[in-house]
Amino acid sequence: MYAMGLTLVAKGVAFAIAFLFEEPKLAEHIEKQKGMLNSMAKQVKESIALFKRVPMTGYLIIVMQIFSLIYTTSWYYIQNYYKGMALDEFQIGVILAVAAVSGAVFASVTHRVEAFIKPFGIVIGVPIIAIVCYWGIALNPLHTSYFCCFSRLRRNVLCCHE
Repeated sequence: MYAMGLTLVAKGVAFAIAFLFEEPKLAEHIEKQKGMLNSMAKQVKESIALFKRVPMTGYLIIVMQIFSLIYTTSWYYIQNYYKGMALDEFQIGVILAVAAVSGAVFASVTHRVEAFIKPFGIVIGVPIIAIVCYWGIALNPLHTSYFCCFSRLRRNVLCCHE
């Protein structure tokens, strides 16, 4: 009963706010759109020039996106994987909490690790470590430590470069 009442109040507030909207002026919108298109064209030109100046940039973008795809997929399915291993929700929650806390701990030394391995080490080392961690999650009894390492790669190392 309370949920329905709260929902009605929220929808009523949203309905009232909708009456405060203003229609944009069409002429101003067209001028802004022309400026936006020029800005986008300039951005594309600068991006192409960057790829020509620093060819490793394209490879780094591809590596990060492939890794992000694998990480996001594994993050969503890791709970089902652990349930299939007969872990209950509390144990899964502890594993995910440990992964998050390890991120806070590792964040304090991320800049040192990056300074040590340099961008080339990130481009070469991170995919290798990611593959080892991904296989470790599936095949090793210490799967939680591999999952924590895998999470740290994504959140602390690669997110700094996106």
